[in-house]
Amino acid sequence: MVGALESPGSLLREWRIRNEWTQSELADVVGVTAAAVSAWETGSRRIMLDSLVRLDAVLGADGCLIDLVRAIGSCALEPRSRWGHIFAEPGPAWVWLRTADGARLRGTCHGGLLGYAIDHPPGPGGVFAALPMADPRWDVRVELEGPAWVDFGRGTPPSWLDLPMLSSVALVLTRPRDKGVGFYIEAVRRRDRGDPDTLRDRLRILIGAERWDILERQVLATDAPPTEPPGPPDAPWPPRTAEERRRLHRLLRETRGLSQVDAAEMATRIARTSRPPTAPSVRPVTAMQVHNYEHGRTSRTRHLPALLDLAYGGYGWTCFERVPVARRSSTRFEVPFPGFWLGPVTLAVRPAGVAHPGGLTLTWPTRRRDRALPAHGGVLGFVRRPGDGTLTVETPAGWLVEAWMGYDPDATDALGDWVPYGPEAEDQAVELLEANVLGAFGITACDVRHALSGNCEPDGS
Repeated sequence: MVGALESPGSLLREWRIRNEWTQSELADVVGVTAAAVSAWETGSRRIMLDSLVRLDAVLGADGCLIDLVRAIGSCALEPRSRWGHIFAEPGPAWVWLRTADGARLRGTCHGGLLGYAIDHPPGPGGVFAALPMADPRWDVRVELEGPAWVDFGRGTPPSWLDLPMLSSVALVLTRPRDKGVGFYIEAVRRRDRGDPDTLRDRLRILIGAERWDILERQVLATDAPPTEPPGPPDAPWPPRTAEERRRLHRLLRETRGLSQVDAAEMATRIARTSRPPTAPSVRPVTAMQVHNYEHGRTSRTRHLPALLDLAYGGYGWTCFERVPVARRSSTRFEVPFPGFWLGPVTLAVRPAGVAHPGGLTLTWPTRRRDRALPAHGGVLGFVRRPGDGTLTVETPAGWLVEAWMGYDPDATDALGDWVPYGPEAEDQAVELLEANVLGAFGITACDVRHALSGNCEPDGS
């Protein structure tokens, strides 16, 4: 049923027919005329966001219709090899991958320690990867060997779309040598109350022998190459200037089927959901401010490009906004990222005068990362997730720190090797990692407790 994904109207029509609604019946429930439904289905009228939300609810799509409609236009954008997303709420989700050059899709799609190995022939409609339980505390990333279009959405794609779905047998450890893997393995051993000699066998039965063996080989193969493929040398780069970002934001808005009113409402909602209860109220973003921004005029809304990046699903690709850094001492800095920002961040550490040698420590409220600091400094890229709060940076004396919201392809990857830090952080980390593993395998916490108590059979509760 690839034809259903040719346009928002064809998708709506097929969804309506599959649910056995007439245009008049659907119009009555949504609160519009039958002529409006007909215009949406033929493509002569754009489906406004508020109407799309009502249609999704009436058709029981759980957000899937909304996100598929927004994804259909992505092929108007420049394809690339790196994509990412953070889901706002937990629940089932999907990733839609479409090759741009007719080549085979190869790479990984992952969130946390686990992901899908992608090796799929090209097809007219692409391929879906189903996420049984997307967790807002993990970013989902796709890294491919060649250019493609990738979209992320909520719910479960209907089976009548008849597109290939990646199998859970293709699960892989995305960073087999990450410190988080070892931390979680040790945490499971400490919690085990069964016979120590049978722990491996019990977990292997719980997870499934084939999947367990694939993951185990990755952990043991210390000389194996990294799972994540590097991007190709000619991969497209994020826009470098403010004017390029404005043009891309306008194109994104239009391909997502959003009006300037829709964009303003979404940006306002993002800014307000992250506001602490004691903070001043957030002024709404207006459609005129979005219009002025797209035409190069100055906006009074702080961080409007970053808000629009999140509203359009840019995941830091379409903005690069400086964040002020507070120097607390000669060796300690604090970076108060805006509460709404979840996604890629870039940190530059440069010598300022006489820079003393030593190490660099990055600390969020519940996790931290240590690394060597080269004599010339460096630029690091990592991700701010829900609950991360203010970033603390510790350096030797004589260094300067700068920070941005957004993705820099020149930055050194610092996504891995974060470890728990602070009171109760270890228990929280185990809970987070367990949720990541359980969501990928489709098993329950009760199943794990049974296995760690000596009962290897999942009960499915």
